[in-house]
Amino acid sequence: MIPPYLDPKHPNFSTELYICVMFWMDLFSDPNKELPDISVVEMLKKWLKEKRIEVEEETIEEMSLTIEPEQMKLSEIGI
Repeated sequence: MIPPYLDPKHPNFSTELYICVMFWMDLFSDPNKELPDISVVEMLKKWLKEKRIEVEEETIEEMSLTIEPEQMKLSEIGI
């Protein structure tokens, strides 16, 4: 069964969230996977290019905060 947040038929489906989850799973689900020594933004850009997914630059920056929230201070989001 597909989780609701990944189901394109769900009325609140978010393409950006879907991309973030798929990217995170590809890169970070295996803790033994060797990652390149580049920023999450650069890894995301490379991944999007490999997957042939077009996303605006500003959206990539926003998605990188979802993927690696440590970049954003919790106080900035009210936590």
